[in-house]
Amino acid sequence: AGFLLFRYTLYQPQFVSASPARTTQTEPSIDIDYGDIVLNNLQGQPQALTQWQAPVMVINFWAPWCAPCRREIPALVDLQNSYPESVQLLGLSFDSAENVIDFKNDNPINYPLLIVRHESTLINQFFGNNSSGLPFTAILNRDREIVFRHAGEITKTQLERQIKALL
Repeated sequence: AGFLLFRYTLYQPQFVSASPARTTQTEPSIDIDYGDIVLNNLQGQPQALTQWQAPVMVINFWAPWCAPCRREIPALVDLQNSYPESVQLLGLSFDSAENVIDFKNDNPINYPLLIVRHESTLINQFFGNNSSGLPFTAILNRDREIVFRHAGEITKTQLERQIKALL
């Protein structure tokens, strides 16, 4: 009886689509905004997301142990090369700095990598990664509003379609 009460009155599952279309879910209710987010770089130095001023921000959640994350990195590197002045890509890694450094030493990455540790729940909630899954990508416009979310592996073509609409 307790399970049924929980299941049909209190529990409301959230579904995350891996579709590249914009989500229609309401914005998450949290106590921070974009300007409050500060994460450590690979050297352990705090980096505010507001320091990057490109018109379009692409935030990619990933980890070195995540196979789909590793597969999409060449497309992300190519995207940063294709739009050096108008797009800033940031990789938010959900792993230790040591593991990310080891991975980066073997795989050239041309965009900043930041480490998400204790603040992972808050970061996932802020960007709308309701499942906390990897990879996950969010695109922010000039006003730093999240205009696109994508759960799962993403291609350069999918990203460019969204970016070109913002430029």
